[in-house]
Amino acid sequence: MIKKVFIYGSAQLGIQIAWFINNDYEILGFIDTDPRKHTINGGGYIKVDNKDYIIYDPDILLDMQVDKIFIGTEVDIYIAQIKNTLLNYGISDDKIDLSLTFIPYYARLNFIKTISLGFQEENITGAVAELGVFRGKTAREINRFFKDDMFYLFDTFEGFSEKDIIKETGLARQANTNDFSNTSLDFVKKQMLYLDKCCFVKGYFPESVAQISQDEKFKFVNIDVDLYQPILEGLEYFYPRLVKNGVILIHDYFHPYYTGAKKAVDEFCQKMNLRCLPIGDAFSVAIFK
Repeated sequence: MIKKVFIYGSAQLGIQIAWFINNDYEILGFIDTDPRKHTINGGGYIKVDNKDYIIYDPDILLDMQVDKIFIGTEVDIYIAQIKNTLLNYGISDDKIDLSLTFIPYYARLNFIKTISLGFQEENITGAVAELGVFRGKTAREINRFFKDDMFYLFDTFEGFSEKDIIKETGLARQANTNDFSNTSLDFVKKQMLYLDKCCFVKGYFPESVAQISQDEKFKFVNIDVDLYQPILEGLEYFYPRLVKNGVILIHDYFHPYYTGAKKAVDEFCQKMNLRCLPIGDAFSVAIFK
């Protein structure tokens, strides 16, 4: 008998998990703790292979029997929160499935590492940067892969800015300044493996660039700020400062809620006559110079 499952997490990772499992399981719907995303509250449906799925509050678990729940977020603190929520709803640990949770994350890391090795082989020089650091999970790996390069980390280290949120559309317009605020500069510093190569640029971007040399050139940049305005400004700042054969990686291009990411990238690429290419993690695209 086919197993009945929920996917906990209604963003792109949850959708990708649905792509993988919908032929082998009966997907009952998606679960999300964010009421802004619930179908009943106007959050819409998630379409997978021409079928619409409802996004539920976790309380649905009180009324429905389930064989398995796939977790659709790769952020460690959110995974811990979800597991705790599920256990409180009486879902046993053996029904919580993380087998597909980290595939996109490791695909992205593999892309970054491969780029770093290619730069070493071709002797391409320049600094590296990340715009949108959050808790430093990806930044730690960039620091490791590019351990000999100066690494600039741009972030408020406090969450979204209201100035950027008001320029969003759709559900992203309902983002708030508490989103991604569970971080701090001190916390991120402790994650870095080669702290002496790190330059932390705290503040609202792009005003914060005044803190670094305007002559700096970059060979790799990771942009992960979710929202339209900072992504567009990030591309406008970094691309002219990218060395030949340099790469900009942009996260959330395929995100169903933060649609400003795709809008910013598409606008910039059209303006500059560039192409962006998906890297195979279901989230990100890259621009090559």
